[in-house]
Amino acid sequence: MTNDEMERLQAKTAQQRFVQVLEQEYDCAPRVATAILEEAQACLLGRPGQVQPGQVRAVLARLQAGHGRALRQTATTEVIWTIDARQEDHETLQQFGTQALRQVRIQRLLSEAIEQGAVATQEDLAQALHVSVRTIKRDCAELEAQGVYLPTRGYVQGIGRGQTHKARIVGEWLQGQTYDQIQLSSRHSLASIQRYVQAFVRVVHLQRQSFDKGQLARLLAMSPALVEEYLAVYRQHDSPACRERLESAMAAYEANISVILTAIAEAAPEATIVFLEAYNPFSLGTGIAFEEGTSLMVVRLNDLAAAAAAAQGIPVADGFTSMQGTAAFTTLMLASPPDIHPNALGHDVLAQAIVAALG
Repeated sequence: MTNDEMERLQAKTAQQRFVQVLEQEYDCAPRVATAILEEAQACLLGRPGQVQPGQVRAVLARLQAGHGRALRQTATTEVIWTIDARQEDHETLQQFGTQALRQVRIQRLLSEAIEQGAVATQEDLAQALHVSVRTIKRDCAELEAQGVYLPTRGYVQGIGRGQTHKARIVGEWLQGQTYDQIQLSSRHSLASIQRYVQAFVRVVHLQRQSFDKGQLARLLAMSPALVEEYLAVYRQHDSPACRERLESAMAAYEANISVILTAIAEAAPEATIVFLEAYNPFSLGTGIAFEEGTSLMVVRLNDLAAAAAAAQGIPVADGFTSMQGTAAFTTLMLASPPDIHPNALGHDVLAQAIVAALG
């Protein structure tokens, strides 16, 4: 490929288009436009290993490191720990108090360590949460008395991995408990409980589509260890009642779309209804794995929704393909704060898709 051909290809990328908009429509100098692009990508996508608000870096023993050596002789690795989960932690604090919040954080930190290939000691937890080791030991004893598995270094090396709080919460949901009931027993926020269950449902759904564990981890931005744990929960609770609850959750999206379309048709029987497929607001054109994974999920959901629309004779407009790789300049994702909705150009692109669907 010649230099001229390379330059022409580079000029067609979404990043270059964004730079051109800044230069031509906002009179930015080329270096300024490039700097804005780099900063926008860092704010939205994060720099590699970037610590987000409420997170800290910690150096912990590697999960596979041998036990019995002095810690200074043990192989270590750096992890990112979420000390403060903001709204979720605030909800736990308001409803259950300081000790319950600390115990939820202990479980979260231990789980995050395992998912990043590390394992923490009680001393690590005490340092991160700014409390004494005695306080951590007391909290751990109370949690273990309730049957909570705490994968600290000595425990993991001594008897192997058990079931973390995420898997336990999903198991309780599969057994028929409501989110409110699970919250009372686990003291985790409703938002976190719902997130664990939704992540579990997505893992099972894609696993049924013949994705392997490595692909699941990449598509869902999830650690291989957590993927395996969710699949283990699925196998463990493979009973008629649990299967029925899971199938109900997996069918909810398609059923809800059908109900919505029917309600719209009944409310406006003379109107022409067009179903506009969703676009991926994270498809900025950077080519990173996260974009590919989220795009695949949007395609799968669009397929379900489009099938429901077609079953009712409703034309389907392809809002996905026309916006793919262009979110940097067809949406408000680079605004402050980021917004997934389209800007004027994005509305024009989607309008053309609707016109095309109408023939």
